[in-house]
Amino acid sequence: MDQDAALPRGRVGRVDTGKPEGIRRGAPAALDPLVRGALDCARPGLMVLDHALNVRLLTRPAADLLGVSMAPGAVPLPALRLLAQSPWLDDAALRTLGAAFAGPDMQEREILLSLPRPGGMSVIAIDLRRVNTRGWVASLHDVTQSRANQDWLLEHAATDPVTGLWNRQHFMLMLRDQLELPAHGVTSVLLLDLSRFKPVNDTLGTAAGDALLRLVGSRLRGFLREGDMLARFASDEFAIMFTDLPDRPALFSLSERLAELIGRPFMLEGHLINVGAHTGAACAPDDGETPEMLVANAGLALAAARAEARGLLRFYEPSLNAQARQRRALESDLRAALSRREFELHYQPQIDVHHHRVSGF
Repeated sequence: MDQDAALPRGRVGRVDTGKPEGIRRGAPAALDPLVRGALDCARPGLMVLDHALNVRLLTRPAADLLGVSMAPGAVPLPALRLLAQSPWLDDAALRTLGAAFAGPDMQEREILLSLPRPGGMSVIAIDLRRVNTRGWVASLHDVTQSRANQDWLLEHAATDPVTGLWNRQHFMLMLRDQLELPAHGVTSVLLLDLSRFKPVNDTLGTAAGDALLRLVGSRLRGFLREGDMLARFASDEFAIMFTDLPDRPALFSLSERLAELIGRPFMLEGHLINVGAHTGAACAPDDGETPEMLVANAGLALAAARAEARGLLRFYEPSLNAQARQRRALESDLRAALSRREFELHYQPQIDVHHHRVSGF
């Protein structure tokens, strides 16, 4: 068969490349208007780069996020030259992008940029992905709101909803970090609970009790030194981490001032409320080298302080462990005896001596 006979009529001696006439080599081909309109309406924004990192396509959402423009069909621009036209990208942001668009060493990655846009600071995520060996696609998202939501969730996962103080979980994490630092002094955990708090809840209601806890938290927060940390553990129990104390007498002095502070009256719903504080403390490393051990031993000291009811700080002592074991053993024995019906009930009669008769038991 004649070779020319196999070619389409009107295309004698030529192979159809599928490219429209008049398109210059290296220039981006014009998109179908419907496709272009669809891309401009789509989220996220898209920036398409060829293998030489020239911008071949920039959709309207991407242009709006970055503050740049590129007319459809325009001669391709190097990505960094186009981005440098943005009024919102400062030198630091351009350096970040320059490191990301690193030519032969370019890697797939996500880039976060903070841009001072007219409506306020925005966080833009650029997700950079390779398209075979032909080029790259960068998808652009405005993640300002989602990042703010993440920050909000992280903050509220670490804080007590009533007082706004740190919660127990966050306190334990921060205490672990502190204990891993080189020691420059005594790191101590002080547990504090309020005396006469329950009557406030019983007489004025739980809302008033919560308000009192916030007032106590505010006073305690103002008492702390730089580097100390305050948390609410549960109910009316607070925890304080004191750092870099010279010795135990310094902690005892701080606790006396703290007790005096809590002992001052609180004004609550037109009532003067007076509460006190029991305090127990454990000091690293003598009383424990882990957060769990320090907090547990401070809890034993707090229980001893409650029993003494003198309003003085009680330090942890090894004997408190023995006492706690004895109490737990006694409680366990009593529960077991009760379940086995080993108790006997004895009555002592009350005698009415005037009438010579039993009046009660």
